[in-house]
Amino acid sequence: MGVEMDKQQEFVLRTLEERDIHFVRLWFTDVLGFLKSVAVAPAELEQAFDGASASTAPRSGASPASTSRT
Repeated sequence: MGVEMDKQQEFVLRTLEERDIHFVRLWFTDVLGFLKSVAVAPAELEQAFDGASASTAPRSGASPASTSRT
């Protein structure tokens, strides 16, 4: 699945550059059902992809349930 995701990310970033797109507007609903939107610059989107890849990578020795925050 990781390879497919990388191809999709590359496609999105390449399309943004080829079409000279300056912002991507994301529309979504919050947990209460209210419509929200946010505009993201291509550089921020690239960082978000990098962060998403890092956060979905398996962590050794820690499960989400065992992780505590202080």
